Amino acid sequence: MRRLLLLVAALTWLAGCEAPGARPYLANEKRLLWQEYEYKQAARKESEGDLMGAVEILQRIQATEPSKAEPYLDLVRILLELKWYPQAQEVLDLAALNNVDDPRLLPYQGMLLVRTDKPAEALKVLEEAESARFISTRYTVAIAAAEMLEDRAAVRRWAELGLKHAPDAVVTSLLAGLEWLDRKHDEALSLYDSALKLEPGNPEVLEAAALCALEADDVDRALKYLHPLAIKTDLRPSLLAAKGRAHAQLGEREAALKDLFAAADLGMVEVWRDLGELYLESNELEKARKAFTNHLRHYPDDVVSHYGQARALMGLLQPREAVASLEQAPPLRDSYLLSCALGDACWQSGDPDAAREAYDRACRLKPEAEYPRAALERLASP
Repeated sequence: MRRLLLLVAALTWLAGCEAPGARPYLANEKRLLWQEYEYKQAARKESEGDLMGAVEILQRIQATEPSKAEPYLDLVRILLELKWYPQAQEVLDLAALNNVDDPRLLPYQGMLLVRTDKPAEALKVLEEAESARFISTRYTVAIAAAEMLEDRAAVRRWAELGLKHAPDAVVTSLLAGLEWLDRKHDEALSLYDSALKLEPGNPEVLEAAALCALEADDVDRALKYLHPLAIKTDLRPSLLAAKGRAHAQLGEREAALKDLFAAADLGMVEVWRDLGELYLESNELEKARKAFTNHLRHYPDDVVSHYGQARALMGLLQPREAVASLEQAPPLRDSYLLSCALGDACWQSGDPDAAREAYDRACRLKPEAEYPRAALERLASP
């Protein structure tokens, strides 16, 4: 009986909301309850992956509340996720038509412009967002726009603005990359360290920091960055290559070979040159020759691999094969290093005239170099 009375009371209350002369706050309360229910339904649809269902519900809410910003914000966010860019623009146009002047919409407008290849317009919109003093995703969107324009100064500016608002590992790492491009290794590594404090173990940051440290010849620091990744079984080839190169610089040959071959097995052909250099250092000449040959199949213009292959062939007492290989090398005519190697190979094969020609070219390419001049003097002596 008590439940029946409660049900009657509830129905009477709802009817009163619609009755003529009903108190306005009751009707408003009913509308708010309906909106709350609809928002929950939209959120549930979105969490279940039914984005179209969420869009339909949000469109109903927007139709009943055309002056509220929230349904527009949710609609354009989901439409951007669906990559329905014309529909997202329609929502933004509808918001403007209904005089919904909410600065929270500006970052989404900027994102839409970035994704439709209009980065300059996006930056202009995002500048307006900044003047509105609204803090949101505009920094990452602006960074993307500036990167599309290849405007490093703008990238730096927006990244620094973003960090003033809130620490972020990705943005900090991006700034580190800019310092690295400017060959400011100490500043870059300091920023990478800051990024890792925000997100310890971030594999992308660790890899970038390791490569930066290797370029700065700070091998111990490179291995420190790579160590947290060593226990992973799904390392990317680039990380394995970085580890291998670090071990090689420290003289840890077996560890270097293990990582470099693992990277090669995963399809990273660049490491064949590293393997060739390791084998050349240990005088394993046939292995060195094969490694450099593998690298040259993919990078026929690589001077270092042509030079290494020639040195291996000469060490194997195959100077004529070295001469033939060097003469077919595309970068020979402009390479001091390969000209010297060709001179050595020609001399070893018993062709002093060809050797002299190669050394002469090396002297022209690098007038201050002593090696080809000394070789020419030896050729001239009886």
